[in-house]
Amino acid sequence: GKGGCIIDIGSNIGEFARAASENFDEVICYEAHPLSYELSLSRLALLNNVKIYNKAVWSTDDHKLFASTPENSTGVTVREKKFYPSREEGYYKIVDSISFNRVMKENNPRVIKMDIEGCEFEVLPEAKFNDSLEFVSVEFHQPFVSPSRIDKFNRCLNNFEKSKFSIISDTNLTPRKALYFIIIFHRKSFKC
Repeated sequence: GKGGCIIDIGSNIGEFARAASENFDEVICYEAHPLSYELSLSRLALLNNVKIYNKAVWSTDDHKLFASTPENSTGVTVREKKFYPSREEGYYKIVDSISFNRVMKENNPRVIKMDIEGCEFEVLPEAKFNDSLEFVSVEFHQPFVSPSRIDKFNRCLNNFEKSKFSIISDTNLTPRKALYFIIIFHRKSFKC
């Protein structure tokens, strides 16, 4: 359905936001890397229903994080520490975080699209979802790569289930070495 607010977490250079602007009243974008953020500002400048913020969506507010600079793709990974400490100067940019729960409270979305290159495991296990949220699309990165990642993945899925969401995408969750899984969650109705 059309209308309402969609939040694009990991909006990159704004390609998804441009398409979403035709179907939603409001598109709120969060992009961690300053280069992708600046490019999306210029690409989406004429769309009045799109707002873009240069913040990393995380489990906490006002946390200083390291964002990797895109090299062979446009994907940006955000971490609390430098994942590759030997990278040349300037590879990492320091970015501020905004908590997922604050994003939910301030924007009251109907739909969320999340592609944050592995940070979903930091955000979703304890996420609080607002009452108007109907759909969430999440790209889960390497959920079966290690026992700790499997545990975090299961905690994410349990949190969605506890919040009355069900998986509606045709997703085979058999453990395997796939790079990522896109899972679409839907909640018909939710009452506190």
